[in-house]
Amino acid sequence: MAIISLLAALGAFANEAPRATGLRLHPFAPAVRRVETAKAPVRLRSGGESLPAQWDSRELGWISPVKNQGELGTCWTFATFAVLETQLIKAGKGLYDFSEKNMANLHGFEWTPEEGGNFDMSAAYLLRWGGAVAESNDVYVTTLADWTQSPMLVPEMRVQNVVRFPMLGSSNTCTQELKSAIMSYGAVGVAMRWGGSYYHSISNAYYCYGTPIEGHAVTVVGWDDDFPHTAFKVDPGVDGAWLVKNSWGSGWGDNGYFWVSYNDKWFGQLVYPTVFIPAAEDEDYDVVRGYDRCGSVYDVTAKYPYDSRCCYDLQASVFTSTWNEELAAVGLYSYVYPDPYEILIYTNVVKGATSPVEGGTLACVKSGFIEHPGFTTIHLDSPIPLADTNSFAVVYRQTGYYRQTIVSCTMHYSDGYYSHPTNYPGNCYVGYVTNAGTNVWLDACDEADYVDPTDEGWGLCIKAYTRFAKGAPKGDAPPSSEDGARMMSDLATAGWPWLQETSTTFGAAAGFVGANGRSLWANWLLGLDPASPEVRDIVLSIDMTGGTPSISWLPSLPGRTYILYGRDSLAPGDAWREVDPTDPGATGAHYFRLAIGQ
Repeated sequence: MAIISLLAALGAFANEAPRATGLRLHPFAPAVRRVETAKAPVRLRSGGESLPAQWDSRELGWISPVKNQGELGTCWTFATFAVLETQLIKAGKGLYDFSEKNMANLHGFEWTPEEGGNFDMSAAYLLRWGGAVAESNDVYVTTLADWTQSPMLVPEMRVQNVVRFPMLGSSNTCTQELKSAIMSYGAVGVAMRWGGSYYHSISNAYYCYGTPIEGHAVTVVGWDDDFPHTAFKVDPGVDGAWLVKNSWGSGWGDNGYFWVSYNDKWFGQLVYPTVFIPAAEDEDYDVVRGYDRCGSVYDVTAKYPYDSRCCYDLQASVFTSTWNEELAAVGLYSYVYPDPYEILIYTNVVKGATSPVEGGTLACVKSGFIEHPGFTTIHLDSPIPLADTNSFAVVYRQTGYYRQTIVSCTMHYSDGYYSHPTNYPGNCYVGYVTNAGTNVWLDACDEADYVDPTDEGWGLCIKAYTRFAKGAPKGDAPPSSEDGARMMSDLATAGWPWLQETSTTFGAAAGFVGANGRSLWANWLLGLDPASPEVRDIVLSIDMTGGTPSISWLPSLPGRTYILYGRDSLAPGDAWREVDPTDPGATGAHYFRLAIGQ
């Protein structure tokens, strides 16, 4: 105690040199609400249970090495992967090293690597299978001058669940829940405000009692209830501190770690502490479909709490299968917990109808509780076969008292966030049950004026996970290091529904392109069954010469006509535009009609 007090006195007037941070808050993040009266099994320890006075996940060998973000505003990517890498070590899967650069480039939002980000952006990227990709395939650089763009790569690991925890504050229960989460998961991503003047470089202790500008994302891996209050520059008044892993290299702090006072004004109180959980062995899905490319952007209910049309009991997304698939699970965001739900699956529905279930057959009903806020994958009791080009609806019914409608929509804030259209009519619906017991449905795009003044539509945060019922040759699967941008560009030109429903990422099509072989996507474009041995060697290519696309394959087959969606000409290096095939004139795009034959 005396030694630490002396060190604190010696370094009381030293300020930490400026460091890169990068946390930027979600412009309108959905709020977490705990429903105390709900009956559901919550597995984490409650605030009344005894917890140890000290904890350090490093002592169990769960923590991956400290990394260095350099001068970029990418702290949030490092905190995200520090949590995910810890999960894998703890599960006995070994040491992984994921590419923060890939996430910082391909998260899908408008903020650049030097402008920062947040855990909601991490979740959007990971849950649509944009990553995680190996660091060795897209190596991080620490300076903006050396920064380059990233290729779309096959994910080395997928995330299927994201768990949020209450923000820290005056409640001791929130502190207990965070400690319990650290013990259960090994590490938790948290946010704080950083100011160099609050850091003691000798005792590696930090206590912020003011309001510095910089937001910073870090990883909390332990705590010490007896950490002396005299170790800080300014006495916080109580003993106790959190053990924090930083992203400024192992040469900073205590081999890259430092302590944050329990009384810190901002630690764990800017965003919900978050854990990213990798896919389990039984979550080996081939395809993920969804219209929430940018994740959980908006809670309609919170924005318009007095509008009866926002108190939706029902939400539904409609998708279309490709070939020989089985629906195995669904996923959704919920920030009410414990959240009682009912999932209904309808097959053979009429896509684009006034109701998402029109003409459909009820194939599955599953009920349960979402135990923790965030994103949850719900496994169906048995897979549901989907015929070729079968449209099916995933209906999510909230059966509890509190309800939320979490949407993925365009946001036009002054600082930019996400401004790409996410949805078109006939894909997503909201509804409610009348007093007479009748279901009333509204197309999500018809309600765009309640969320997005540009009327570009919004998508529900519902995902569908499928497996291929029939295998395909895998000997020609591309390696994980291969750039998938070209493949997805080709797929986009000839498969609009696929492009739209899989969130326009190569990662979402990894099962379709990578795990099942290059022949699979080519044969699908040709309308052939990839399981047939006589067509396993077909090669299809789409090339561009002088801005004009051409399509060809070997061996040659009887003639057929394809429609490629894009501009009337494309300059070298340009990309295909996302257009609505039902109304191409509205976007100024043109069809390509190519007759293909021998």
